[in-house]
Amino acid sequence: MKAVIKTMHSADLTMLGKSFEEYKPKEKDLFGFNFSLEVGPLNGRGQEVFDFLVASPRYLTEHYHHQSGKKAIFGRHIIIMFEYDFNELYTLVNKYIEKLDEPNWNDLAIKIGRIGHWEFEDYQE
Repeated sequence: MKAVIKTMHSADLTMLGKSFEEYKPKEKDLFGFNFSLEVGPLNGRGQEVFDFLVASPRYLTEHYHHQSGKKAIFGRHIIIMFEYDFNELYTLVNKYIEKLDEPNWNDLAIKIGRIGHWEFEDYQE
């Protein structure tokens, strides 16, 4: 089974009145925002949400070290970009997802969940 990105959106950018393609940080090396992907089976219906933080190293330093005084943080589900480039961001995530091939959706979603927080991670009935 293969997966495909069905939608990509950011409430953070929407609040700024920008799309991914329009967004230009005020300083090319200082940006950070959350975004979500809806990913589903390549030849099937439905999708599930995977969340990410995309941030520059300077953003991480200024927001997590200088503001909080922390000397260390966990870095799960973070994409670090040195300069913002939508095409580079999309290509990075899309290539990772395109190369996956698993026998079922759950196994596929677990692997996608290694890079983005899966909405059903740790879910138990």
